[in-house]
Amino acid sequence: MQDFAWWSGLNLTDAKKGPELNKQALIHETINAETYWFSPNINSDGKYGNEIHLLPAFDEYAVSYKNRSFSLKPEYSALTGHGIAKPTLVINGQVAGTWKRADKKDKVLIEVDPFIKLSKLATQKILTEAKNYAKFLGKKSEVKFVAV
Repeated sequence: MQDFAWWSGLNLTDAKKGPELNKQALIHETINAETYWFSPNINSDGKYGNEIHLLPAFDEYAVSYKNRSFSLKPEYSALTGHGIAKPTLVINGQVAGTWKRADKKDKVLIEVDPFIKLSKLATQKILTEAKNYAKFLGKKSEVKFVAV
């Protein structure tokens, strides 16, 4: 709730009113004395679909939360600029590496530095993400993986 108050600009008392007024339309979970509110349309079976994201530095996924332990292991904190200062590779909601880009005339070079051994499926999905990103820039992608 403190994070919601911070990024919404509301004081804590007013921020708490939002979920309370909408509790019929939301579901919530309390973990370690923190209550998290969700849309009832989320996948709640605990299974993830091998989601891969190449997120930019200062992405809302991490910046929105003071406590990033749900997505960032302590041993990776310094490597990522505490989860916010460097572009991150996120696999199934967990920060699993960093990445950087170098723009060339007709291509974008993307260097991925994973913290874990990547599966073939994860590697393929990273290549697809990089290709989509390069396409957005109107370029081709070239991907280099730093060895774990």
